[in-house]
Amino acid sequence: MRRSEVYSASVIVLSLASLVENIAGALPASYFPYYATSLGAEIWFIGSFVAAFLVANALLSSHFGSLSDRVGRKKLIQAGLLADVFLGTLTGLVQNWPSLLVVRALNGVATAAVRPAAEASLVDQVPSRRRGEALGFFLTATMVGWFLGPVFGGTVQFLSETGLGLALEDSYRIPYFVDSALSVIAMGFVA
Repeated sequence: MRRSEVYSASVIVLSLASLVENIAGALPASYFPYYATSLGAEIWFIGSFVAAFLVANALLSSHFGSLSDRVGRKKLIQAGLLADVFLGTLTGLVQNWPSLLVVRALNGVATAAVRPAAEASLVDQVPSRRRGEALGFFLTATMVGWFLGPVFGGTVQFLSETGLGLALEDSYRIPYFVDSALSVIAMGFVA
């Protein structure tokens, strides 16, 4: 079997979309506790923001995977990415930590719509004896996104504060708008 059968345009596009979406998802990792505390959260509560995202994602991934079998993978991926556009913007606009907690949980729902459908789409498109290789490529792109996201987000936050002269609390908001723009780019890849 030729490598091009594994690394088709669809597999590369799904992997690039995952890379971009995971850069967006990991953007705030370097400063999120500061953002949450600037909105009034106690430092001991920071883990709850991570848990809200992960619990929503874990509870709904199976459901959305099943839904992708019925409504189509691409539609569900696009819907989840569109939700990410709005949720990224909302994350940058919230005024208090309870709103941030709700938005983080909703972001977990959006991610639960994207990931299982994207991985299932990938598996659908490659020969069965090459699925491990294709998933490895996809997961490599995912991990590169998780690696680059905090560096990129921290840089955007720093430049917002020092280059744009924003107050520290406001500089925490700007990367979330960049997050939304990255989700639009991922939507473009998938479209």
